[in-house]
Amino acid sequence: MTVPAWSSGGPSTSILPGSSGLADVTPSSAARLADDVGVEAVAGMRDRFVALLPGRVARLGAALAAGEAPELRDAALSLSCSATMLGAHRLAALCDALRGGDLSAEPVRELEDVAAATCRALAEPTCGPRGPAVTQRAGPSASR
Repeated sequence: MTVPAWSSGGPSTSILPGSSGLADVTPSSAARLADDVGVEAVAGMRDRFVALLPGRVARLGAALAAGEAPELRDAALSLSCSATMLGAHRLAALCDALRGGDLSAEPVRELEDVAAATCRALAEPTCGPRGPAVTQRAGPSASR
């Protein structure tokens, strides 16, 4: 998976829940999803998530700049759902906070930092379908 240039550098990430890192990505979420839809499907979802994330964050920023609370809620809900499916819980929590219609710029700035850290965490070899957490849990679905 290629990590977008905008997400390189910056603070270190963590893939352990409850850590002090910017990203809080739980690989077991992707493992459970792979049990249902297969490893290849989850890998594709992760790759698309990373590729689309800069545009999704920009959509949130544009809604904020325009003062469009309904658009902000829609964009935040969409990103929250995708992030949750892949185990990006901190990113999802920030999106959920934005769904309340907070039109201050601070949550979006934090979200940009967490989104970049999440991309780096999702690129880790131990995070996602190719990592041991998925291949151990996925069993027969790994060949789907």
